[in-house]
Amino acid sequence: MEGVALICALRVRASVLVYRLVLVPDVALTTAQIDPLPSRIGVIVRLEATVTDAQRSAVEKAVRALPHAESVAFEDRAAAYERLRKHCRGKGELATQLDPQMTRASLRFQVPLDRDGRGLSEFVKLDGVDVVRLVPVAML
Repeated sequence: MEGVALICALRVRASVLVYRLVLVPDVALTTAQIDPLPSRIGVIVRLEATVTDAQRSAVEKAVRALPHAESVAFEDRAAAYERLRKHCRGKGELATQLDPQMTRASLRFQVPLDRDGRGLSEFVKLDGVDVVRLVPVAML
């Protein structure tokens, strides 16, 4: 996969923050009313279903090498499925349609929002990485 992932955080008004992730498979532009503005953003590096132990180890090493990455955690596929099940509990038919094959192992961490995202774009180039997503820290 080619391209560069950029995190752009623009203060439009005092309580509006615009996030933008570009040139990755899931391009997102989200505007939220936030006051105060968050100081950190969550990052989920989702691994491919066929990731090898060596590939996973290389991705984890790259994540831990980021100077501002905090709370780095590996979540295996079973734990991801259990988290999804708990989140969908009480959601009627949605909960019955869940399948363990829907989930993937991932590395989850947070970085300061005031950084320019340097280093995050490299993850999409690593073998074994499916997608990189930026999420609110509460979703980690």
